[in-house]
Amino acid sequence: MGKASSAKKVARLAQRGKGKKIRFQGGSIFPIAIAAVFVLGVLVVGVSRHYSRAEAAGPKLGNHWHLAYGIYVCDHYLDPFKDNKESSADYQELQIHSHGDGVMHWHPSNEQAINRSTGKSARFDVFLGLYGVKVTDTKLTITGAELTPPSGDVTYAEDKDTCDVNGKPEKASLRTIVWDRYDKADARTVRTSDLGNERILHDQQVFVVAFVADSVQNADLPLPKWATDLPTLGSVDQAPTTPTTFPGDSTLPGATGATGATGATGATVTTVAPSTTAALVTTAVN
Repeated sequence: MGKASSAKKVARLAQRGKGKKIRFQGGSIFPIAIAAVFVLGVLVVGVSRHYSRAEAAGPKLGNHWHLAYGIYVCDHYLDPFKDNKESSADYQELQIHSHGDGVMHWHPSNEQAINRSTGKSARFDVFLGLYGVKVTDTKLTITGAELTPPSGDVTYAEDKDTCDVNGKPEKASLRTIVWDRYDKADARTVRTSDLGNERILHDQQVFVVAFVADSVQNADLPLPKWATDLPTLGSVDQAPTTPTTFPGDSTLPGATGATGATGATGATVTTVAPSTTAALVTTAVN
């Protein structure tokens, strides 16, 4: 009997509550305040994410860093890129470029550079992309207009192109080498995967992408010659100068050049080594 009576009371209370709206004490002010706090929180999270990449280790807005770079093919370094890119739209955003001196001048100074060339976004392939160079774990493509002298685009591909070592073609592959400082030849990190994603962590590093015979030891890969002059070359931003010409190249003993590297025009590019320096010979393909 008691249970039935309780059930009837619950039913009557439920019936009375039908159609009634729940109201916050104080009218509509409280829910509006809650909504405002929520919107503000979303905005704070969005802004913090926008700046988080710039706040990580690496260059920040206002930094002016100088880092040597190079592209090493079989037995020699290619000439540095000559165009300073200052008239390009990408430079206006990235605020990074070179002066024909083998140096990456990395000085982000505007809002567009955030998340493109600062913090975690500051990587080797950002600079390479500015000059039309594409690198994957198996292929290196260089825009011909950036070569000296200019030519068609050139590609070096694993399992297709080789390097001549002591007069014999040898399987070659890609790797990147990062020296922690230009004056510490033994402090290097070598990668064979995820190439191009090497981070710019501090001033005066050296970055190299190399296509070399598999028999070449990492310790045998030399620093670019211009890397030793990095502090002097970095001062080019403070004084007008002309592109620097570097006599000779660092070479590996016994190595000659790449065989089978193809250009966009269908030419086969072979590097032949005379008694002193390597010469570039282009043979048209029928």
